[in-house]
Amino acid sequence: MIVRSIAFGLLVIAAVPAQAVVAIPGLFNSGRLANNSAVTTGTVQEQNWFLNGISRPWNSGSINGAWLANNSVSRWMTPTSNGNQSLDPISNGFYTYSIAFDLGKFVPGTASFNGRFASDNTVTSILLNGTQITQAGLGTFNQWTSFSAGTGFIGGLNTLSFRLLNLA
Repeated sequence: MIVRSIAFGLLVIAAVPAQAVVAIPGLFNSGRLANNSAVTTGTVQEQNWFLNGISRPWNSGSINGAWLANNSVSRWMTPTSNGNQSLDPISNGFYTYSIAFDLGKFVPGTASFNGRFASDNTVTSILLNGTQITQAGLGTFNQWTSFSAGTGFIGGLNTLSFRLLNLA
C-alpha cells in the first residue's frame, strides 16, 4: 500500500501576539526532512509520517511509472524501501499513515488546511483526531484527490491519518 500526500494551504491564526496567518507547525508533506527541506533523490525513511502508528514508512525513489511522479514538493510513502514491491495485505489489508502536529500555541478553532493526495489502492478515510473528514473510497495513483479540514482541531497535539486498503 502506497500513499502520496501533499498538505498545502495550511493556515492557523496565532493566539499571541497578533492575529497573523501562519503555516501549521509540524504538518508536513510526505517526502520532507525533519527541517522541512525536500528529499530529492534515492530512497530514505520518512521523517514526519508514521505507518500503522509504530514505524516510519519509506520515501521511495523507484516507483511505478503509471503513478504521479515524485517531485520536490512531495514523494510517495511505501511500507518497504522498494516502491515497486507488490505487497500482500496486512492487518486485514489496511494501512494507516499518520502525522502529529501541535497547535498548543495557537487558537485551534481558527485552524484549517487544504491538501491533496494520490494512492494505490484506495483511501478509505482521512481522519483528523479520529473524526472522518472525507468520504470513503477516495484516490487514484495517477491523479490528485483534494481534501480539507476547517473544524475538529484541538489545543495541543492533533493527528491527521490516512487509512488505506491494499488489494495486493
